[in-house]
Amino acid sequence: MPSKTDFDSRPWLKILVHTDSIADIHQISAFLELNLTEYIEIDVTPTKDTELIKILTQNKIDVPEYYIEDDHIAMRYHNGFKNAQSYSNRYDRIFSKYQSSVSNEDLLMSRRYDFFIIDESDPLHNEKTLSNLATFCSVKKYLRIIFSNRGIFLHLHNQHLGEGWYYQIRANKIFKCCKEYWSISVRLKDKYPSINRSMGSLWIRFNFLLRAYEKVAYYALDLGHDDSHNNVLYHLGFFILLCTGAFDELAWIANDLYGFKLDKRKVGLRQPDFHKKLRRYKSAIADLLLEDKFMNMVNSFYPIRDSLQHRNYLSSYSLSSEGGSSQMIYLDEASASLLMPYVKLREMTSHENNEEKIQYSIHPGVLIEHLMDSFTEIITRYVEALNWDDLKTQLSETDLKAVEASLEENDREIELYTKDTMYI
Repeated sequence: MPSKTDFDSRPWLKILVHTDSIADIHQISAFLELNLTEYIEIDVTPTKDTELIKILTQNKIDVPEYYIEDDHIAMRYHNGFKNAQSYSNRYDRIFSKYQSSVSNEDLLMSRRYDFFIIDESDPLHNEKTLSNLATFCSVKKYLRIIFSNRGIFLHLHNQHLGEGWYYQIRANKIFKCCKEYWSISVRLKDKYPSINRSMGSLWIRFNFLLRAYEKVAYYALDLGHDDSHNNVLYHLGFFILLCTGAFDELAWIANDLYGFKLDKRKVGLRQPDFHKKLRRYKSAIADLLLEDKFMNMVNSFYPIRDSLQHRNYLSSYSLSSEGGSSQMIYLDEASASLLMPYVKLREMTSHENNEEKIQYSIHPGVLIEHLMDSFTEIITRYVEALNWDDLKTQLSETDLKAVEASLEENDREIELYTKDTMYI
């Protein structure tokens, strides 16, 4: 992964695609058809696959061959050479370890690129010393993050989306589980205004937290911005508060849906009185809130949230290593203990602070990915556990058809704007 990117010059990135490892030719075809050459440089390794060569030619990608002479190697094209360098067998150790379709020559060339895309099934992905290995999926995600933060919402073939439309489509796909119930609440808003307001508020939070997530993910890359640390802390704090606010919305939806009429101080996913009401109602949510994994995911947001609200704000530092420096977020012991079951230990660090207490820290990119995955699972499982049958029975035949039509339209939009695009 590149440590610095100069966005004032082109190309922003250089990508090498390993042709012979790609099991599904459609993957490379769809990737090239994004037509990203205005921003990134894409090269491929040699191949004799005629079908693949045809696809590459259609997308104006030249296929090279390796030229080795006098202890040097280069990529030879019909009009010249590229990436000339000294030849060596430095990667033989790796190939004796893995049954990979990637050759020593491929890896020598890959050193000149920010990303080396090989098929996700190739065992070479287990080799941690090769820092630029990637898949089509991981590269598209990376590109989506940097493009959206540069104000480029590219769809297909140089078609651009508006920023608002982009985040709406993202929310519609990631939180698809909520669309039916949002549509139901709209049609019953006069009878159940509080549920409709809560569902509407949830969608606003979804939109905003996706923006905050992509900001954290972008600044966590530390691509050379002078104020990456503060930008990470700012957007991460906003993201956490949006998530815990969404959890309160979930509790209020159940409270109003089931007619609990609890005191507002007792409505919450972590409130014992709310749990008791759900158990008496025999709601599936009661079982969900008794599940250790589910509640651990919920609880993992709150030490940071409580610190933001009532104590010290988040802080960070630069961790130096052979590959350069990277930003790390300090975690208190409560946050670290809740994250440990779900985050690989090598992705967290610990040391004694001045008070001789263990101080934990984590890279913001790792933290935001974990929190986003957890939040999405919490929303999906909770909403699907809600019993909307009583509300559905109150819809007219016309309204039921309208709900079904809106879901079909949502599916069409998701298919149109996310299949074979960067917006996975």
